[in-house]
Amino acid sequence: MMGLVGGFGLGFLAATALGRAASRGYDMDLRPGEPLPLERIAALARAYRPGRLLEVELEHEDGREVYEVELIDAEGVEWELTFDAYTGELLIEARGD
Repeated sequence: MMGLVGGFGLGFLAATALGRAASRGYDMDLRPGEPLPLERIAALARAYRPGRLLEVELEHEDGREVYEVELIDAEGVEWELTFDAYTGELLIEARGD
């Protein structure tokens, strides 16, 4: 009986910890030291500049890994967005040629 109660307690603690991590914005699917998934970067790019994605590349620039995203908005304007590959922070937003 004590093992059952102890097992329940450990399960409860694990569920509570996972719930807190999720509520604080931690992504449980990501492993430390890995770039964000392409789908996440595509969603971020569309949130900043809604439009059609043309190209997404993972590059190494200035000592850091970044995603370079090219897209066209509804008015036909081309945009180039650069995101930090690990945090998703928008680093550069430039109107294309």
